[in-house]
Amino acid sequence: MSMTRLNIRDEVAARSRIVDADIGEKTILNNFINRTLEEIQVFSKWWFLEHEFVLNTSQAPVLAAGTREYAFPALDIDGNTADLSEIDRQSMHTKSEHMEYFWPDQQDRAYPGWMDPSNTGSTGSPKYWTTLREQILFDKAPSAAWVAANTIYFRGKVNIELMANDTDIPSQIPEQWHWIVVEGALWRALHYQDPMGRAWESQKSHFSARGRRYVMGKSILEQMVEQSSPVQKRPSKVSAPGPFKITGRRSSNVGG
Repeated sequence: MSMTRLNIRDEVAARSRIVDADIGEKTILNNFINRTLEEIQVFSKWWFLEHEFVLNTSQAPVLAAGTREYAFPALDIDGNTADLSEIDRQSMHTKSEHMEYFWPDQQDRAYPGWMDPSNTGSTGSPKYWTTLREQILFDKAPSAAWVAANTIYFRGKVNIELMANDTDIPSQIPEQWHWIVVEGALWRALHYQDPMGRAWESQKSHFSARGRRYVMGKSILEQMVEQSSPVQKRPSKVSAPGPFKITGRRSSNVGG
């Protein structure tokens, strides 16, 4: 069952014994919830934030002949829009060819004017790409023939929207994982009440069994990544619809 911000705040308040009827305490708990969402977004590598994207002629941003620069595409997840935040640098490809990420130093040496989107350059078959201000920029503007024959595939990480209203839900997180937001916010609430941690022995009963290790020196969210079932994780390889396959490490190959 999905949890709204109100559901999450009520559970954290009950387990930490913070009276959230007070407007000041309510604001603090709302902040703890969003800080937990930020931690999930930035510091942990969750499989459910990784999705596959395409650039083609049938959906925005439309792949077009003569255009080198494209806005980051958004993704519809169960009726909610999720914005792309990072792209796996090893994952961009067509059905038959890998498209190589171009690092800034390579760009400066090879094509001094390459990072200027207004410099359309030659058209043809793009081979290299980079990111610029939440835009995807190719080394060449694709020709009409290339656009007609190709779709571009890549893997990326979506943003988690912070919750501003009590009816909001963390829609980028599957509902069976909404409890991690409760545990992270609960830890912050308990630390707020006792920043020195002296009362841990009496406080630890407020956590669920899977949440108690949070205060034992390692982020609860990092541990949940490690403990999540391999069955639930997305595969570490991306398979193109055709015979061409991309393999690569997920952890550091991101651009955004």
